[in-house]
Amino acid sequence: MGILPRVLRACWRLMRLLVRGGAFPFRFRWFRHVAAVGAVGVTLAVAVTIATVSAAVALGAYSYTSGTRGFDISWPQCGGAYPATPFGFGIVGVADGRANTQNPCLASEYAWAKQGTGSTPSVYMNLNYGLTRGTCARKDKACQAYTYGFGAAQSAMRYAGAQAAVANMWWLDIETGNTWSSTTTLNAQVIHGALAGLLAAGMTVGIYSTPYQWGVIAGAYAPGVPNWSAGAPASDPASFCAAAHAFGGGVVWLAQYSNGNFDGNYACEQAPRDSIAGVVLGKRCQVAAGVGA
Repeated sequence: MGILPRVLRACWRLMRLLVRGGAFPFRFRWFRHVAAVGAVGVTLAVAVTIATVSAAVALGAYSYTSGTRGFDISWPQCGGAYPATPFGFGIVGVADGRANTQNPCLASEYAWAKQGTGSTPSVYMNLNYGLTRGTCARKDKACQAYTYGFGAAQSAMRYAGAQAAVANMWWLDIETGNTWSSTTTLNAQVIHGALAGLLAAGMTVGIYSTPYQWGVIAGAYAPGVPNWSAGAPASDPASFCAAAHAFGGGVVWLAQYSNGNFDGNYACEQAPRDSIAGVVLGKRCQVAAGVGA
């Protein structure tokens, strides 16, 4: 037996013992995952190592100038006009509407976003339900969902890098208009995997959704990351910075509203950067390389 199969088998056995013994006192105890509020569990991939990390992974400082307004654009704006300058900040979609797809206009849209006067560009990726077998057991859908999300995040980052769309602030677009499982815990695993993939690369990560859509898709899953809340009134977008419009245990950083032919966004003024403590990594079977979608 080669070294890799032995490591995989050892990791498998260790995690089973830990889970059965109650070593992970979190909301979910799926094998090879720690899907909990404020915890990032990293699943098995092609190569794994056993590691212990006790420090928090900082989610990053508030990425916008409080009180400024900007726009977000993506594949629907390809071939058309972009929002006129001046604007405070720009957010650009990396995908073409679904995970593991590519916005063909990313490079030009990112160049537009660089004209923001208040903040550097940030990006977002669409996400949906899917399964990637990887090294997961054939019937372990939780593992496969997590691996799919992790791989989708890696794919998005690779494409953004190839298009020179450099951003430290990434958002996950979580909407009911995309395809999701009827089992919210599986959807949560997809989201959890994508968050872990981006955080592992040192990104600041938040989630775009609404309290209603989040509940339908992810149920009680509460990762506690920044929120980009949709549906704000154009007359008072700052009203959506309130806790009533937050979801998943987070606080609202951005409020989206309709601004003519584009989506406008308001950067909340309460500087909520200190409300996010960070994500703690504990003992786990850690991804070393090779998670694909």
